[in-house]
Amino acid sequence: MDTNEETTFLSNLPLDILDSILIRLDLPDLAKCCRTSKALYPLAKDALYRDLRLSCNNVLKACQKLTADADLARRVQTLVLIDNTVQLHLGVIQDALLILPNLRTLVLAIGYFGSWILPQGRKCPFQLHTFRCGFLYDASTAMFLSSQLLLKSLAVNSVSSGGEEFRPTHHPCPASYPNLTTLFAPLSVVQDIVPGRPVENITTSSSEGDVDPDLLTCLARSTAPNGVQRFMIDYKYIRSIGGTALARAVPNLCYLSIDANDINPAHDKTISVLTEYVEDILSCLQQMKCITIRFHPSLSTLPCRTINFQDLVTRAFETSPYLKYVIITFFGLRARYVCKSLPGFDWYLCAD
Repeated sequence: MDTNEETTFLSNLPLDILDSILIRLDLPDLAKCCRTSKALYPLAKDALYRDLRLSCNNVLKACQKLTADADLARRVQTLVLIDNTVQLHLGVIQDALLILPNLRTLVLAIGYFGSWILPQGRKCPFQLHTFRCGFLYDASTAMFLSSQLLLKSLAVNSVSSGGEEFRPTHHPCPASYPNLTTLFAPLSVVQDIVPGRPVENITTSSSEGDVDPDLLTCLARSTAPNGVQRFMIDYKYIRSIGGTALARAVPNLCYLSIDANDINPAHDKTISVLTEYVEDILSCLQQMKCITIRFHPSLSTLPCRTINFQDLVTRAFETSPYLKYVIITFFGLRARYVCKSLPGFDWYLCAD
């Protein structure tokens, strides 16, 4: 089959199948498809600009091109920029955001203090489903979010470059983002956002002053049908509140992740204390299906693969007959242990 026959064959495919093929191509191949035929051009161009992932190397050129071509700007549905070296281009990024009417996913990890580039009020041309940023939850961030009525997933920051926590002074109004289901934010922000919204998936962290178990009462005020179902918190806070307070805040919790970011996983006594806290939590939350513990290899005195977690896993399964999985992970590493238990059988390692 020569090139013309291949082009004709592709052009005659149903549009949904052709689109499914195009979204799996990398950028150079999509660019070639744009130049292949008039029939392929509009679909290939849609796929090429639908999902933009920028860096300091191409952000200036891409934003200038979008600003100059409204047709291209209308095609963008996802914009991802993860680069802390783009500070000189914040102005042109701001201009580009003002002309993206179909944007649905926006990820901006470009520093702590760039929230002023976010479109405010009626100037915002889009309604996001997902927004993730490294910005502080300040006045500009809060005002931008107040216009995002379709938002389902939100990730914000509250820790400055100096490591000090930024306490939010701007609280969302009750009508803001009524469809929010997933939240990644420090506990100080979680307290403001969860009440009155159907949030069921939360990843959070505590600060030095967050030792009051009542801080978690906000989770019980989620309007999700079954309340919060997935929750990730640091081990330091788990130690300060215990299983009873956690169960009171999230009585229907099914998936718990503990970020063990301050312990040595190779220290037997430390792991023994962790195991006792895990038992306490599982005894209070009997309906739990999965518990995940994430260790940090930089704190370990032994290679992570050589550490034996058998006692921790065994005691977890013994405490809760409904628990199906215990998962051990390591921050920054792909290696993990997935342990599964079936009624009437001993637990075993699996590839799930």
